[in-house]
Amino acid sequence: MRIALPWFVSLLVLAGGVRQARAEERAGDSSQCGNLYTDAEAKAFGEVIKKAVPRRQFKRKDLVLKKIGVDPKRLCNRRLGGANLGYKICWQISPSYDLTWWLSAFDGPPGERDDRRIYAVGMMKRPSGVLGSWCPMTDEE
Repeated sequence: MRIALPWFVSLLVLAGGVRQARAEERAGDSSQCGNLYTDAEAKAFGEVIKKAVPRRQFKRKDLVLKKIGVDPKRLCNRRLGGANLGYKICWQISPSYDLTWWLSAFDGPPGERDDRRIYAVGMMKRPSGVLGSWCPMTDEE
């Protein structure tokens, strides 16, 4: 014998699965942050980062990360900001620094695709406290 459940019960069951998946995703993010570069290693990327994307040029994200020598699996705490015709992505690279890059808004929403075109890349000191949870629009180092 088959019992028919009301539609809202099915919805509650599905929502519970989504909540569990998001909790697992967050747990994965925090464990991933245990594999960050040290501050000294992050500073060593500095000169290479400055030369990775020449002015007035676009480079593919995967090629830029390869040129810099950064393992994307060692980045965590992705944040997004937007201004005018671009998106700024901030990734925590070490306890005190963020790796940042700008994407064109004309490429569509800032997804995690490797073929996204970067037109500026940099590294900046992470803001302390609550401010460390957002991606500032300035490129101060």
